[in-house]
Amino acid sequence: MAAGGNVSAASVGWLSAVPFLMAIIVMQILPLFVKGTGNLNRVASSTILISGLSIVLGAAFGDVSIALNIVLLVIAGATLYASQPPIWSTLNTIVSRKVAGRIVGTMNASGVIGGFSGSYLVGVARDVTGKFSAGLWVLGGCLILSSVLFLWVRQSQSLEVPAVA
Repeated sequence: MAAGGNVSAASVGWLSAVPFLMAIIVMQILPLFVKGTGNLNRVASSTILISGLSIVLGAAFGDVSIALNIVLLVIAGATLYASQPPIWSTLNTIVSRKVAGRIVGTMNASGVIGGFSGSYLVGVARDVTGKFSAGLWVLGGCLILSSVLFLWVRQSQSLEVPAVA
């Protein structure tokens, strides 16, 4: 946008901060939904699904309006960043503390692999189709798939409680 000359670099900077500011607000609201539903997985999966659908809608209707695309990307960014605390909190409900460190390491490693492969897939999709929206379709599809997979995570009812020394 700034390269096109229509918007200053400072305006682009302020605009790029909006998803993060919205994520802060959504992060404050999500615990109320978790408390109300009692299902951490459903809340986390829902926020990931909203993010994925927003990206897919942005890819589908990106040519209609730049304002609509910006709103959809703000929603996608805010809900994706806001989904992180419930995702990481789920860890405590499915594994014991003895293996939690290993699981966190594995999750971080898969995040690094996903960061590389996601960027690569977006580039391949763009090269194959010649359209930037193809990369958005890939990202949105991956988020929708991950929201469905996250619903399969089961919360354990029988985790051992560590003894207090």
